[in-house]
Amino acid sequence: MRPALLLLVALPVLSGCANRQLSFSTLRQTSTLADIQETQVVENFARLAANPGALPFLSLANSGSATVTDGGSGSLSFLGAHRLFTESTFGVSASRSIALNWGLAPLNNPDRLKAMKAAYLSVLDPSLVDPAEQTKLNDVIKADPSYAINPGWMEVGGKWDVPKTRLARWSLRQDVRLGDA
Repeated sequence: MRPALLLLVALPVLSGCANRQLSFSTLRQTSTLADIQETQVVENFARLAANPGALPFLSLANSGSATVTDGGSGSLSFLGAHRLFTESTFGVSASRSIALNWGLAPLNNPDRLKAMKAAYLSVLDPSLVDPAEQTKLNDVIKADPSYAINPGWMEVGGKWDVPKTRLARWSLRQDVRLGDA
């Protein structure tokens, strides 16, 4: 019985503090934001390389939450009769639930989406850019010159088309996605 009682007392200590887990989960969740944004850009390049008429997509994370819930229970019961052997049972359970969420706000402004399409296509192949969409992109660049683009700096092909010096800098996943487009 003493080992069970000791285990029941030690269980919260062994499972760790909820605030440490919350801190760890929050930092880990925050590090995924750059991955989400990078994946959207790579997917848009692959989509427009395969079909220049496709519309790009973009969602921005505008909120996030991390929740850690700890729970535990213990039970102890005796079953016996007068002057007979007494049976005892005990049970201990613990649980931890972690929920990480991002709230996403999709970009649905048609002018912004057309400007994005023009930006992606001008990087892939400037000859594919629709003049009306180029006008939308020029308006965005006039409002903020930091959005200026050097056209034609990206090429599309298979993994074998990428020079070995670039393969060292790119992950295999990105090469395959762009190469298979």
